[in-house]
Amino acid sequence: MPAVIAKRKWVEVVDRINPELEKEIPNQLVIERARRDGDMLIANFMT
Repeated sequence: MPAVIAKRKWVEVVDRINPELEKEIPNQLVIERARRDGDMLIANFMT
């Protein structure tokens, strides 16, 4: 069951970062926050 919750959070992170990557000059703060959130999801999934 936790894998389903993690996948939903993963989708939220991807949905947040994709629009930034399409911009000519992406907002680095949004990208860094998404990276940190992704790192936390990976760390929690591995434990």
